[in-house]
Amino acid sequence: MKVPFLDLSLQHRALREEVLAALAATYDATRFCLGQDVEDFERAFAAALGYPRVIGMNSGTSPLHVASMIGGFGPGDEVIVPAFSFISSAWG
Repeated sequence: MKVPFLDLSLQHRALREEVLAALAATYDATRFCLGQDVEDFERAFAAALGYPRVIGMNSGTSPLHVASMIGGFGPGDEVIVPAFSFISSAWG
C-alpha cells in the first residue's frame, strides 16, 4: 500500500465551498491587499488568539524583520540561526 506523504483532502473537503466562495469574492472585487478582507482577517485572527489586535503581513520574512527591529538589533549585531532553515531566518 502506498501511503501519501501529506494528505489534506479530508480537511480541505470540509472547507472547500466556503473557501472557494471567499476566494471568488476577493478575486471578483480585486481586493488583493489591504481593505476590508484584511481587516476582517486581522479582527477574526486576533479574536481566535485572544489578543486585542494583530497585524497581517506579506510573508514570514517581514514579521522576523519587524521583530528584529523591535528587539533593537542593528548593523554589526550577531544573530545566530539554525543551519537547516529557510533564508528568511537570516534575512529578518
